[in-house]
Amino acid sequence: MKAPLHVPLVLRTLLSVFLLLLLSAVICASAALASEPACFDPFFYGGPTQLPSPGLAASATDAPIASVHGHVFPYGDFYPAAHFVSVETYDGSGSYLGYQSTTTDQSGFYSLADVPAGTGHLFVRYEGNNVVLERSGLQIAEGSNELTVYPGAVQWTNTKGGPFNGSSSLNVVLGGIALSPDGPIRSSRWFSGAVVSGEAWSLPGQVEWAQCYYRENEVATWALVDTTETLHVIGGEPSSGQIDFHQDSAARMRIVWPRWQSGKPGTVMKMRFENWPMWTGLALTGLDASVPATTWNDLTYDVSTSLSTRTLNLKVPTTAKVGRFFTTDARGTVTELEIPTNVSAYFQVSTVKPSRARIAKGQAVRLSGRVPVLLGPDGTAGTRKYVTIWARRQTAADAPAKWDPRAAGWRKVATVRTDAFGRYVTPKLRPSRSTSYVCRYPGDPTHFRAYTSVCRVRVR
Repeated sequence: MKAPLHVPLVLRTLLSVFLLLLLSAVICASAALASEPACFDPFFYGGPTQLPSPGLAASATDAPIASVHGHVFPYGDFYPAAHFVSVETYDGSGSYLGYQSTTTDQSGFYSLADVPAGTGHLFVRYEGNNVVLERSGLQIAEGSNELTVYPGAVQWTNTKGGPFNGSSSLNVVLGGIALSPDGPIRSSRWFSGAVVSGEAWSLPGQVEWAQCYYRENEVATWALVDTTETLHVIGGEPSSGQIDFHQDSAARMRIVWPRWQSGKPGTVMKMRFENWPMWTGLALTGLDASVPATTWNDLTYDVSTSLSTRTLNLKVPTTAKVGRFFTTDARGTVTELEIPTNVSAYFQVSTVKPSRARIAKGQAVRLSGRVPVLLGPDGTAGTRKYVTIWARRQTAADAPAKWDPRAAGWRKVATVRTDAFGRYVTPKLRPSRSTSYVCRYPGDPTHFRAYTSVCRVRVR
């Protein structure tokens, strides 16, 4: 069994802000959907945006010092650009030693000083090409070290299918083992548009697995153990083999209740897993949008015998802050090749609450709550938005299925404007009979449009 790819400190730091980076790029494209929640585009390993401070860790002040230099070349025709390069190192026990980063000059040359000697992880992000290359297990010795990056390419194709039948963009991730010396390698390349084929870059070595992310909740996996084809990559050359992805067999995770992926603290979400490989382990975790993120309901499932299709529950904390965005992250690892499969779905915390749950006929009630709005820096006052209150006399366990809910017996009873933090209060309402209420709120650049949970006012 090959050693799993070590997740470097830079990328671990990114987890706490991952969903915020993703949202700004994809919510607007999803806002046109009228009858169901937004379905997000694939994530993109765009590289670090919040980096650890360069230099040595406090525990590594006595570590030998190294320098690292070399060139970063693209696959195909050379083009002058400044590419991001970082190296971080660990000691024999896996303890973090230090980190340095830089950008190349226009010729691709880079140089890093004051790198603590140890086992290194190299991270390269190419400017303008949406490509990231990584390599672990590098021996960074005391003194001068040369690391040149020269990728090859692997041809891939995709056959559309399944319930989504396509995607507005794709992210293709490759993983394998570098040669001479060996060590884990990984790469990702983002493709814009409804593409069905392309070339994914890889560091020289053998590609052992590949994944195509159609969305961050839908991924197809190709594994070397499932084919007789061998994919060897040589710097500057295309691989002789090809990877074929099939979307109809992709693993998917969806929040099927509540249907708009929005609701009050304490909501128990129903997570639907489809086509999840039976030979994987599964960890289901919730993360909030704070920095660093707070984890909750961290659950582990042994799915070595069954999980082709299954529904699992994950409870939003009762202490969840209203207006905060939560992500549920399912991490599966294929035991034979230790392929890191990560899919995510998202939930927005929002509320509607009556001033009194029971009233006498003729009495008035107000509804109040909070919905997500686009806040300013560090959670300061943001952009106000208008929300709509809908009512119907029949009981309702969940919000309406349609953005226009009138056909299901809902009627509009109020439109109010939130404050700069998403809080709202309605005028007085005087229901003549027991009534269910729900608040519908629009999206913005960092949140999708949705409904709150349903509340009910009983009239005696």
